[in-house]
Amino acid sequence: MKPFAILLCGCLFACTVENPDRPLPELDRTYFDRAVQPVFARRCAFSDCHGTPRRFFSIYARGRYRLPNALDVDGEPIGIMGDITRRELDLNYERALGFVDPNEPGKSQIVLKPLAEEAGGLYHRASELYAYDLDVFLDPSDEDYAVLVRWVFGGAPCEDGGGRCEVPERDVPTE
Repeated sequence: MKPFAILLCGCLFACTVENPDRPLPELDRTYFDRAVQPVFARRCAFSDCHGTPRRFFSIYARGRYRLPNALDVDGEPIGIMGDITRRELDLNYERALGFVDPNEPGKSQIVLKPLAEEAGGLYHRASELYAYDLDVFLDPSDEDYAVLVRWVFGGAPCEDGGGRCEVPERDVPTE
């Protein structure tokens, strides 16, 4: 038994892998708030998908999963149909950043997981759960998918190549 214990200890110490924390990438927060969050709310935040704390990538959204006891700017409970709070939006942003590869944005899970495998994406269990693959982008031409890709690659480049395009105005919580 002793030789086995010694061998096991040796293997454990020899197999250590350095995996240092890496800083999260810095991506356009305004674009996330105004363009990416609505895509998440529309396409990903259902209770059987990412609108639940049971998922590693869980998403808060109006009418979906909410922070317990969330309050509006006047200190009143928001309820499930209240607007998303600044804290919920911050958490969604931080979680999404964790799925972005700043060195190779095109290999980021945030853009590969929801894309159908036939279109070059990664396996996504939702394709087995829902009829017609409604929650998985069937191909990269989907407008909502393009929003995610633009965000991961640094925002919405203008068609004329000059700076960043404006994103649609939308109420974004300030508190």
